Amino acid sequence: MSQRIFLSCLTTLFLLPGAFSAVTPSIAQDNTQGTQKASAEKKLILPGESFLVDGRVAFVLLPPADLRKSPQPWIHYAPTLPAYPDSHEKWMHEQFLAAGVAVAGIDAGEAYGSPDGQRLMSALHNELTQNRDFAAKPCLLGRSRGGLWASSWAIANPDKVAGIAGIYPVFDLQTYPGLQRAAPSYGLTTEELKAQLASLNPISKIDVIAKARIPVFIIHGDDDKVVPLKENSATLADRYRQAGAADSVELLVIQGQGHNFWEGFFRCQPLVDFATEKAKAGATRQPETSSIDASTHPANFPGNPTKWHGYDRYDFMVDDHPVLVVAPAKPAPGRPWLWHGEFFGHRPEPDEALLEAGFHIAYMSVPNQLGSPTAVQHWNRFYETLTKEYRLSAKPALIGLSRGGLYCYNWAAANPDKVSCIYGDAPVCDFKSWPGGRGVGKGSPKDWSLVIERYGFSSEAEALAYDKNPVDNLQPLAKAGVPLLHVYGDADDVVPWQENTGLIAQRYQQLGGSITLINKPGVGHHPHGLDDPRPIVDFIIRHAVGH
Repeated sequence: MSQRIFLSCLTTLFLLPGAFSAVTPSIAQDNTQGTQKASAEKKLILPGESFLVDGRVAFVLLPPADLRKSPQPWIHYAPTLPAYPDSHEKWMHEQFLAAGVAVAGIDAGEAYGSPDGQRLMSALHNELTQNRDFAAKPCLLGRSRGGLWASSWAIANPDKVAGIAGIYPVFDLQTYPGLQRAAPSYGLTTEELKAQLASLNPISKIDVIAKARIPVFIIHGDDDKVVPLKENSATLADRYRQAGAADSVELLVIQGQGHNFWEGFFRCQPLVDFATEKAKAGATRQPETSSIDASTHPANFPGNPTKWHGYDRYDFMVDDHPVLVVAPAKPAPGRPWLWHGEFFGHRPEPDEALLEAGFHIAYMSVPNQLGSPTAVQHWNRFYETLTKEYRLSAKPALIGLSRGGLYCYNWAAANPDKVSCIYGDAPVCDFKSWPGGRGVGKGSPKDWSLVIERYGFSSEAEALAYDKNPVDNLQPLAKAGVPLLHVYGDADDVVPWQENTGLIAQRYQQLGGSITLINKPGVGHHPHGLDDPRPIVDFIIRHAVGH
């Protein structure tokens, strides 16, 4: 979870006058038919269109014609009421339109996330996606009680949401508007609503969107008395962390600000950038034949496969380096893959079990680069090739054997949001304890020449001062919540475990990261997993499947 705290230089707070007053859709009398009907007219803060959907007022703000796309990326705004969106949000919506992203909403009245409000949001979604060529996955934007609208609809429709942005959003009915005021919207008494909070209160079901890893960005003041930070946005962020999805939520806490018109809430560039990015991502068309749903791997790897222990093996080149991909007979959902560090031709024990579990196994041979910046660049291209050209999961599991630990950790620290988990087997985590790999061991002289050459250092002293060594660069991984598993031998005199696994475990735990250690008593440097690989396989499957 990413959380940033901002100091406000403003000392005067302005409460939102009438910000939570009850409002109803515009109603016009139809004398001819003797009935009432909703008027499609709505005052908009920017040029656009208002219309009726399921008898309720809806609106769309469209980008300039030359910026429109097919399908059209969009932001589903809430709460759409006669007064909202208002002038305070004008700048924000101007940025969306200038980026080619439309904004739309429907007046569900004071629905507070009720099933009826969800139904109306679905009606607008259907109208725009089925009749107006809008993207299937909008980014939801909830201001204040609009958070109840956005979160409840996302919980009911996680497959239709590209992201959720919030400005001091409500997620807990009990804090706002309170059960007594919310109950009529749910068609229940106060006591009935209280008894059904576990299934109706959005904050009680945040795990649904957390486990779906729906990205969330929130800005919220720490002095908010109307929508308390702790019970709403902070609780959502904590639920994401507990679900192992801390990397999918960012909470900006504004110190000294409450529920008001402070300009920083409505001119928040990070929020605009987040919502724009997610809305555009939601407009990406999926291939007609999705590789995720394929019963067998697609024939899109280059060359004809050979057999490797009964599985299809593909050999090709990326950046002039040999690549090997071994394909499972039936990929698991999300097409997960296991990415080995440095590859010298051996096959670790967990691989076959993971192939059977639906993982692709991928290797790229970059010999003796020791996780240097050059190696990281080659791995970036390797990652882009596997995820974009061949459509494997965007968050592989990494495995580092011996010196492969340097490869995994240095690449992961530079790309923490692209890693589901890391398994290290006797991994080198500090090249200062294992410099060069040329017969270095207990009683051997330290050979710095290969490290100096590969990293471009001018001297041993410069190598010693390098601060991007894995043990010195764990903060990005801990912040992203990447879980680690290390297997090591306590008699290892080639890669001393105290200076590698032991040190990384101590520092990672201090940073709040999760690491599991498995000791092989009396075993030296023999990085070939465990006699029973199930703990390793279970760890990788638990964290990597579905990403």
